[in-house]
Amino acid sequence: MGENLVSIRLVIHSAKSGDLMKELETTFGSSESFRILVFPLEASVPRIEDPEEEKEEETQEGKDAPRFKILGVSIDELYADVTEAVGTVQNSAIMGILASIVAAIGLARDNVAVIIGAMVIAPFLGPNVAVSLGTVIGDFKLAIKAAKQLFITLVLGIAVSILIGLIFSIDHTAHEIVSRTHVNMADMLWLCHQAL
Repeated sequence: MGENLVSIRLVIHSAKSGDLMKELETTFGSSESFRILVFPLEASVPRIEDPEEEKEEETQEGKDAPRFKILGVSIDELYADVTEAVGTVQNSAIMGILASIVAAIGLARDNVAVIIGAMVIAPFLGPNVAVSLGTVIGDFKLAIKAAKQLFITLVLGIAVSILIGLIFSIDHTAHEIVSRTHVNMADMLWLCHQAL
């Protein structure tokens, strides 16, 4: 470390990291040299035992314990993960174009597995989560950046799909295309449920 600087390392449970980071920022945030660096702990030898967790497990044996335990994560950790998931516009555009090409191949071959593969490739999850997080925490810079990325990717995907449709002849009677044009009562009920 540099002159007059001190490095302190702590190993804490992720559920407690948010409160600790908030407390440290309140206490030392005015200092220009103050930094908090968060790293995930992959493993420890010997294994770190949490006595509180063991007590909870013992007391909940025989009771209807929840199946999943939600781990607390600080906003800063979540923000870092989401901004990393957004990536760059260039990567998103390339993946959107590739997803459109794969979807066109799936529709042309009447193959649902290939169409689902296109959905997996499509880079919409990260930017959608970023728009949601940016809106919730009031970081409109992040929300606008992610919304722009979504818009550019969507426009490029539609443009590539139109181009493929103009160049290649598509069988409009293929099952995977026709099945998406029929609306039945189950679809209407699902739409009504989503609207509520």
